[in-house]
Amino acid sequence: MTKPIIDGLTAKKLRLSLGLTLDQMGEMLGYSPSPHRKAAVHRLETGEREISPIKARLLTAYRSGYRPEDWPQDVNKPKRKRGSYLHNA
Repeated sequence: MTKPIIDGLTAKKLRLSLGLTLDQMGEMLGYSPSPHRKAAVHRLETGEREISPIKARLLTAYRSGYRPEDWPQDVNKPKRKRGSYLHNA
């Protein structure tokens, strides 16, 4: 088995640095609206489920600054604290 392009912890750090909720990240990764969307993202972040190459590409694009037209408008990017793990997201 090959090493994933983006692991769950990196995905979680990225989501937090972007100021997205589990539900918002699920929407940005293409999950259909459902009561299970948050749980699906949680499973990716905990490593219970592997991040597909397509979702890894999306996460990489979001990390690089890409924002699609349907990006959540109510996102408040958290302030980074010195020494915070978010600096490496």
